[in-house]
This record gives sequence, structure tokens and C-alpha cells, in this order.
Amino acid sequence: MSSSIKNIDLKYSYDKYGNLAEMIIFSITRLLYNVFFIFATLFTKALTEKANLKQLIESPHPHECSPKETYSFSKEILFTKNSLPHLYDKSTSVQKFNNYLENFFASNNSVTRKEWDLALPTSDERQEMKQLINYLYGLYTFNEIQSNAILNSFPKLQKWVNLTFIEGKYCIIHEIIPSGCRFPRFWGYTALCARKYALKPNLHHSASHFESDGDVCNEAATIFESTGSRSLVVAGANRYAVRGDNPSSCQPSYQIADASHNNDPMFFTMNVAVHDAAKQHASKNSLPFNDTFIEWHGMAETSCLSAPIFISAGVHGNHFIYGDKNSTVNRIRDSVNKNFGSTSSAQTPHTDESCKLIASSNVFGRYVNSVPESDVCTIEAKIRDIHSQFVHIEQKHNARCSWDLWVKSINDAFPI
Repeated sequence: MSSSIKNIDLKYSYDKYGNLAEMIIFSITRLLYNVFFIFATLFTKALTEKANLKQLIESPHPHECSPKETYSFSKEILFTKNSLPHLYDKSTSVQKFNNYLENFFASNNSVTRKEWDLALPTSDERQEMKQLINYLYGLYTFNEIQSNAILNSFPKLQKWVNLTFIEGKYCIIHEIIPSGCRFPRFWGYTALCARKYALKPNLHHSASHFESDGDVCNEAATIFESTGSRSLVVAGANRYAVRGDNPSSCQPSYQIADASHNNDPMFFTMNVAVHDAAKQHASKNSLPFNDTFIEWHGMAETSCLSAPIFISAGVHGNHFIYGDKNSTVNRIRDSVNKNFGSTSSAQTPHTDESCKLIASSNVFGRYVNSVPESDVCTIEAKIRDIHSQFVHIEQKHNARCSWDLWVKSINDAFPI
């Protein structure tokens, strides 16, 4: 009897503790499997993200003008999340770098209103951007300087901005390259050519309408670099980037992301900073301030039917500036007509009164034409203050894809 009870106790003990041991082993095995699965998933995701980013960089961006070359980085540079090192490769160029940065710009209908409002620069960030551009503008060369060393003096910008140098010749102020697919602040960038290398130190370029105006950002970058100009400012968002109907509080007939008609985006602040730095440099060296600021645009084929290219000074056609054959707008027009021939003739508001794209409401154009920074949304420039320092160029498809002819035209209009 006692033997039977003992056997039952042993069996009960085995069932109780044996099952418990099995459960513990099973639980540990399951835990280890889950941990392994999580790590395997994260590792695969990381590899996929790297592969996608590599493909993104090495694949041509879908541009209407089909540039033959796109920016390509080495593996060491490719996966640097927080900054880009100095680029001393002689094959690099500002246009290729622009082509790369555009992959991270805000495209059409891609941003919520909340995201847009949160991304706008603060007053402190605007002030530091002006100070940073002013400092860099005054340097003779960009050799032997480091991004981190400079940005340590600009703590508000340092969290968001990096400086990329190309051969000591160019400095590009841009947002830190993101680990995701888009810049978080939509600021665009400013490229400066060092004083030592600027063949046309009084010539500046900008492009405010990424994507919506065609390939004007790549075009402007090419012209800036190939003519030896001093600066380039490019907006980082499509003017229709914000979803829905979002009229600008600056100029309600335009959308909130339209950098030509809103002084909130960093694009306006960067342009103002370049203008003021150039003016300060001229004053410091007892030179006249006669710099030219060209803003590049693309227009629809159905706009301005008699004008494949339309060049204005931000004012209507009866302004005296269009009657001066030596004015900047007329010099560019004549140079374009000589180099482009009859295929893409250029007009001004004086020669084509039917075209209304005169840019009189352009906020940076107004600033160049002496409207105070705080009033550019609502006040037009006074007639007496317009001297063709601001030039607004609209182009149809064939013209804005003729980068070589534009380079020749600008070089002719602004001889060294």
C-alpha cells in the first residue's frame, strides 16, 4: 500500500515539476526567439533603408531637362546622418549637389498645415542665419575651415543646419541630411562662392519655385556656378506643398508656401541676408552698391504667348528703366536675343504689355527696391527706387532647358 502511495507521489511530483520545467524552457525559448526576431527585423529594416537611400541618391531625379549627371557619394559619405564631410572631389559641382538636395525638398501636396507652421524659422533662427551668411560672405576662401567650428557660434541653427564645402571654393548652407525622406524644416539652401573665386562678385541668383516651375533650381545652380557668380538661394518647398487651400497671410491671393509672395519662409531671410552682406561689403570697401539679384522662374506654355522669355525689373512697362538701353534688364534681353535667336526671343514689360508677370508683388524684389523688410507684404516699391537691381526672369520649357545658352547670355550681359 505504502509503495503504491509512493509511486503516486513521485508521479504527481513529476507531473507538477516536470511540466513546470517544460513551461520554463518553453518560455525562455519563446523569449529568445522573439528577441532574435526583433533584432532580425530591425537589422533587415536598416539594410533596406540604406539600400533605398543609396538608390535614391544614385538614381536620376525626374527632371524635365534630364541632366546627364546626378550627385553620387562614396559609401562613407552616403550613410552619414548628421553631416556631410568636406567635398574635395574635383568632379563635384553645385548643380549636382542641388540635384541631390532636391530629393529631400517638400514636393506638391506633401505637407500638412501644422507641419508647415511648426517648421517656420523662429526670430532667433532668422537672426542667426543673417549673422552666419554675413560672416561667410566676408571670407576670402573656404579652405581650412570646419562646419562644426563655425556653427558652435550659432546654437539655434546648429541643431538643424550643416555647412558643406566644395574645394574651398563654395560653401553651401543647408539642413542636416535627414535619415528619412524629407528635410524637416523646408528651408532650402544658400550657396556662396568665396571672394577669391567669384568672377562676378556682384551677381546673385535665386529660385523660389522648386518643382512647380520646372527644373529652375538645377538651372539656377548651373548658371550660378558656370558664370562665377557670388551667391545662390534656393527654396526648399514646392509652392503648393501644403495640402489644401492655404492662402498666405502675407499676400492672400497666393499660397502659404509660395516663397516669392511670403516673407515667412527661410528663403526670404536668406535672400535678405545675402543682399545686406553684399551692401555692407561694398560700403566697407568704399564701393558702389550696384549688385544684381536675378530670380529664375518657369512659366506655362500658355502664358505670355508672344514671349518665350519674359524679363522684368518688378515694375510695369512704362517705367523709365526699360527705356535705358544700358539697364540690366535690357542688357540681358539683348544678350538673350543674340544667343538664343528666334527660337526663344526675350521680351520685357515695355515690349510686351500683354504679359502681366512683372513681379511687382515679389517680396524680395520689393526689398531690393528699398521697401522696408517689415512692409514687403503690402507696400509696392516706389518708382524712383527701382534701378533694375532686381531682375525677374520667366521662361517656357525650351528656354529653361537651354542652360548653355543662358550661361553664355549671362556672361555676355555681365562681362568681367
